[in-house]
Amino acid sequence: MAEITRWPFCEPPEARLTALQRPPVWRGVLIASLMVLAIIGFWPSPVDAPIQGQLASRLKFLQNHGFPLWVNYSLVEESANVVLFIPLGVTVGLAFPDKRWWQNAAFGTMVSGCI
Repeated sequence: MAEITRWPFCEPPEARLTALQRPPVWRGVLIASLMVLAIIGFWPSPVDAPIQGQLASRLKFLQNHGFPLWVNYSLVEESANVVLFIPLGVTVGLAFPDKRWWQNAAFGTMVSGCI
């Protein structure tokens, strides 16, 4: 008699999770991203120092050609800081899916305060 094979949809749902859906994988990604944030945050000089002059001159060019004056270097720097933490927030949510949203937000606030 032939052996009956199991179809993939007969497996329990946790067996069908891909590696990217497993919190331990995301916890490893979280640790790696925290290390990158620590390197960026505690670097002895600003990490954008090599391109700061180029960025300022390009922003001045854009302002001379119609961009509003409030689009300046400080806006770009502050926006970059916000964008830097978006992947952290997503990673924390995937690494700790059983936590409430405010617990994950508190973690992000704590990390941001440390830097």
